[in-house]
Amino acid sequence: MITTHLRNLLTAVVCLFAGVTAQAQFSGTLDLPVSDSKFDSMPVEFSLSGVASALGTDAATLAGALEAWEAGTNDMFFLADPEDATVLYSDYTQGSKGGFWVLNTGVPAGWGTEGLTWYNTISWDAEADVFAINIGQYPEVSEVGDVYKPHFVMKYNDKEVGFDVTINFVENTEPVYEIPEPATLKEAELNIVGSAEVTVEQYPRTGYDSDAVTIELADLAEKLGVEPGLIAASMDKILYATAYNTGDVEDGGGLKKDSLTNEFTAGAPGFWLHAVQNDLGEETGECSAAPYGGEDKFFVEAFAFDAETATLSCNLGQYPGNLKGNEKWYTNFYLLYADKAYRVRYNLNTLEREQGSGTDGMNKVGETTVNVNLVVDESGGYGSTPIYPDIDAIAAALGCEADNISMQALDGTNNWATPTAGNQGFWFDAGGMVVAWGASSYFFIENPTSMDYSTLNVGQYPNRLNVDDEFETTLYFVNGENYYAYNVKLKMVPQEYNPDTQPFVSVETRSFTVQTIPSSTLYACDQEWNISNDVVESILGTATPTLYALSTDERKEKTGETYSNVYSCDPNPGFWMNSEGRASVWGDSDAKVGISYLSDGTFRFFQYPNRNAVGDTFKTQLFLVNTTTNNMITFNITLQFVESLVEKEEVGSKALTCVVTPNEEAQDIDLAPVAEALGTTVDDLLNDDNTYLKGFADGQYSKGWKASLGVNFNYNGEYDEYGDMYVYFEKNADGVQLISGCSDEVAEDFSANGQFCFDVNDKVYVFYVNFVSPDVAAGITNVATEKKNSNAIFDLSGRQVKTPVRGLYIQNGKKFVVK
Repeated sequence: MITTHLRNLLTAVVCLFAGVTAQAQFSGTLDLPVSDSKFDSMPVEFSLSGVASALGTDAATLAGALEAWEAGTNDMFFLADPEDATVLYSDYTQGSKGGFWVLNTGVPAGWGTEGLTWYNTISWDAEADVFAINIGQYPEVSEVGDVYKPHFVMKYNDKEVGFDVTINFVENTEPVYEIPEPATLKEAELNIVGSAEVTVEQYPRTGYDSDAVTIELADLAEKLGVEPGLIAASMDKILYATAYNTGDVEDGGGLKKDSLTNEFTAGAPGFWLHAVQNDLGEETGECSAAPYGGEDKFFVEAFAFDAETATLSCNLGQYPGNLKGNEKWYTNFYLLYADKAYRVRYNLNTLEREQGSGTDGMNKVGETTVNVNLVVDESGGYGSTPIYPDIDAIAAALGCEADNISMQALDGTNNWATPTAGNQGFWFDAGGMVVAWGASSYFFIENPTSMDYSTLNVGQYPNRLNVDDEFETTLYFVNGENYYAYNVKLKMVPQEYNPDTQPFVSVETRSFTVQTIPSSTLYACDQEWNISNDVVESILGTATPTLYALSTDERKEKTGETYSNVYSCDPNPGFWMNSEGRASVWGDSDAKVGISYLSDGTFRFFQYPNRNAVGDTFKTQLFLVNTTTNNMITFNITLQFVESLVEKEEVGSKALTCVVTPNEEAQDIDLAPVAEALGTTVDDLLNDDNTYLKGFADGQYSKGWKASLGVNFNYNGEYDEYGDMYVYFEKNADGVQLISGCSDEVAEDFSANGQFCFDVNDKVYVFYVNFVSPDVAAGITNVATEKKNSNAIFDLSGRQVKTPVRGLYIQNGKKFVVK
């Protein structure tokens, strides 16, 4: 895990800038020596005042804006996609904001992803008039002659500048030093020829931010009997730490090992450090190298030695939330060469943070309180639910634009807290104070998109909350000295759905397919699908249905729930789903695809990187439910992973009821609006020279058929070239008729949902069909025959309804909606 802010580490230099206009392009070149061990970065430097001028401001103002951006949420510095410069990445993967680990394809990826080649961080210094893009490498990947040409973009006040950087990997001309094996790795047997120590004071932290620490070791090279250059070039080979024993107590777990290690567990070369215990299980104050984990105390990483100044530098930070004020910890590192050892001790003293003033002295311009019910996630996930602050109204109260608002919260000392959750969000303890993720965290509130604060997710710590637990906290939307208080009252509730007393009834089925290109780094899929809220409301009688997915067999066995509305995918409501298409949780080793349902009726898709390949097909079902009537729409969803996208635009749709009988049934149909939407004519749609008509099955449309021949379906409503049900079109002097039929009589209560379309130049007009028996159809027909004598109300299956709730009904032969 790389957490270091690699800023201003080296002074190599490179480059100048060109042009100073509102859309200026700056350029620079860096010759980066190939390394088999070093992550060190080198800066490409630009004039900060030149960049500021291009953005219509000055260096001091731009530096302040960058500092505010680093601590805030609005996007400011981007990496452009190498294939499409209009696609800008801001999912920072290298520690600090503005930093990216980058694949050989030129797109960012997380640490540990195969194919990482180089990384960048950024830094600035108004006094020195420098803005730097620091470039480093992933060792043992790039070769001499490799060239990368990233394009970066900075935006400020509706203006932007671009930075074109050329990275040339060149031969490493540094001397190659042979490092002998240490004479011993046992701490008690070391021949210690020199020592030094440094003390660092920090307040307890809720993030992974670190401080640069330097110590002058003027006698180091002499004491080890080597050249200073050897130390500088070989830090990864000569740096060792004491090791922590992570085994069982009876095997010495919790104690310090007697031997040293140089297997780095933090930003290389560096270590995460765990508290050492004595034989009684008491912490001694000493820390030793351990794997990254929730019990670590602090880390020291990115060690580097400057041969000219004999200065050893590193970055020191904490595991968020694990340290408290007035604690003292230390660790010993050793620089080993042959039979000599130089010890460097790092002391970390934590300070007691002074009580802050909170909002004292600020102007309160408004307040809102929202009550949030959150379903207890019994699957052990971080189940969450969305809330929707009226950010435009809040901005108006603050007297600023929404982009200039920051979201703040208070920690236990009444200070503004460092963000501890995703996208500048916060974890909270039981008292509603900000804490780090871990033992004292109960719930979180975070921004799912990082774009604005109009949607926030409220979620839970796994397996910690129970039904009827209640919490309160306050978010502060801040601009300058003004703040708007947004109070959140959270109550944990049980799963609403009870399969024994509340069976869901599927009243309509919609099937669709989307495609995406598999990725090893990107989560968002290429295509979305939309069903309008008006259509949903006409079917279900509500514009705000609840989204459900199928539960896993394990969850169903445990809870009895066939369906789940415990959301695990942002934005909510949404689910991460396993390979069987069942509701899962993020981090599940079988999680494949995420699907969210947005407030405008859009289904948005996500893929778990590196878990899908070209040719894979993912199928699932989701359900929109009116929890008052228990009616639901079933969505059969197919996500195809393809090498390239085939775009089909749905330009319209129509719901039909088709009677299936060996005697065939005909109904008049107006194809004029269909043809208009497709950009053609009715005659063209019905021309026997064209095969625009297609059936739907397995998440995709079939080959094309002539409209006069039609398409066939099986009794499940799926397209089947040899199926027993069919539809076709017939034109006569009076217009166009849709003919439906089947080869054999169907059951009296037969009903099945199917789908077909006209596909013209990758534009599709979709017909959602309810195939029914003559008896089921008669139930609807009888509604029409009774219209003269009765005001009775019927649902779409012809069943009389005494007291209609929200939904679509028929009365006196006419459809109407109860809202």
